[in-house]
Formats: sequence, structure tokens, C-alpha cells
Amino acid sequence: MRGTIKKFILIGCFFALSGALLCADDETALAVHGLLKKGLYKNYDQIAEESYNLTASEKMLLLDAHEKTAGLPFTANLLIGFGLGSYMQGDTTGGTIQLVGELVGVASMIAGSVVLEAGMIYTLADTVTGDYTEGPSSWAASSGSGLILAGYALTAALRIYGCISPFVFKARYNTKLKSALNYYSRSGDRELSISSTLVPSIDRNGNGAVTALLSFKL
Repeated sequence: MRGTIKKFILIGCFFALSGALLCADDETALAVHGLLKKGLYKNYDQIAEESYNLTASEKMLLLDAHEKTAGLPFTANLLIGFGLGSYMQGDTTGGTIQLVGELVGVASMIAGSVVLEAGMIYTLADTVTGDYTEGPSSWAASSGSGLILAGYALTAALRIYGCISPFVFKARYNTKLKSALNYYSRSGDRELSISSTLVPSIDRNGNGAVTALLSFKL
């Protein structure tokens, strides 16, 4: 009877310790997940340190959950513009560049239109007075047209930039993410995997013990 109780206690300790190890792994993965949500770049060192305790499958799950894609940001930047797609992707720098650039382009086009309207008023006044000498009307026509063309050119250039930047940011971010997770691709890099196993044992006298086995795999 006494030996049976010892067996149950030993088995219970085994499952408790195994559960603790599993919980520890889950807590580490959740901690890395939280750090990634707060920001990869500012938490890079801490993520890299924590990721050494993750399994290969946990690293793959985290990579799948946090890696960037470029399809939707590209479409938003192309059709809507003003950096919307980049902001959706998390690229605040690229989004701000496109936003400010396109706003300047639109402002230039509006200013050019206003100047042209003023030139038309001067032209109408010249027609009424019969004074066709070169004056504000000709200056307004050339300046207004120049501002409008510059605005269109700037907006088009920033729209092209907005179509390219999601792919550049995706490649840069995902490379940094793999580095932070110590993720190794199948193209030759190898990862040292360390696993532990608890083995219960009971001798003939009913005395039990738990042996911890460590295995290394390269």
C-alpha cells in the first residue's frame, strides 16, 4: 500500500513538472509575441534574447503571425495614395514621405489653378480696357501652368514611390524579424535544439526518483 502511494506521488510530480515546463515555453512565446506587437526594432535585443528559449515550431508560428505582406499596402498606396498602405503595413516613415509629398503636390496644383484664375481675370480686364501689353495675365498663365505641372509630377513620383516602398519594407522587416527570432531557413543554416525529458524510476523497495535527461540536436 505504501509503495502504491509513493508511485502515485511520483507520477503526479512527473506530470506537474512536465506541465510547468510546457507552461514556461508558452509564457516565453507569449512574451515574445507581446514584444513584437509593441515594436520589433525597439525591442530587438530583448526578443533575440528570449527567442533562444523557443522551439523551432514556436518560431515558425511567430514568424507566420508577424511577418509583413505587401499586396494590400501596394493596392492602397496605388489606388488611394497619401501613404495609407504604408501606414497599414506599419511603415510610418514611408507613409509619411508619401503623405507629405502628395500633399505638397496637391497644394501646388491648387495654387497653380488659383494663379491661372487670377490670370483669366487680368486677361478679361485687358480685353475690356484694350491694353494687351505683357503684364500680370501672361505671368499668371506661365506661373500657374508651371505650378500645376510640378504638382502633377510630384504626385506621380510619390505615387510610384508608394507602390515600391511596401515591397522594400516587407523584405527589410521580415529579414530583421528572422534575425530577432534566431530563425534559420532550410538553405543550409542549422539550429542547435536542446530538449529535456523527465524520467521517473522506482526501485524494488518502492523508492522513487526523477531523472532529467538533456538531448542536443544540431
